[in-house]
Parts: sequence; C-alpha cells; structure tokens
Amino acid sequence: MNTAAPSTHFLSAQSVYVDSSDTLWVLDVGNLGSCTRAHLRRAKLVAIDLTTNAVKRTIVFPDSLIHEGHIHQRRAL
Repeated sequence: MNTAAPSTHFLSAQSVYVDSSDTLWVLDVGNLGSCTRAHLRRAKLVAIDLTTNAVKRTIVFPDSLIHEGHIHQRRAL
C-alpha cells in the first residue's frame, strides 16, 4: 500500500454512516496499527455520494486533533 498520500485513500476506516441524502460518511483515523506517531497518518472524514459513487468532500483533520490514533473530541469542538 502506498502511504505517501494518505488523504487520497483509506488507511483505517473506523466508522461509517449514511445520511438522509444518500451520502456515505467514512471516518478514517489514519492509524496503520501502531499508536506511535511514526505510524499515524492524516485522519479524515470522507463524504461519498451513493448515487454516483463519487467522493463529494474530504475533510482532513489537523494533527493537533489526533492523539495516539484517536480524535480529540473536546479539541474538535
């Protein structure tokens, strides 16, 4: 797997949700299996239109919101 551009593909999809407009939301924490900083990549939220199967939006989270492979929910608010 090419991990040079982690914002362009999934590394560790943690949860998925389909909303009322048929958009699939995928949370990817960007963790490759170890909780060391060397193994963490860009966490992101990806919106996929299920009608067209096209990516509608990708939101890449800043590293300051990530701690040991988890998103700091309090910092995000």
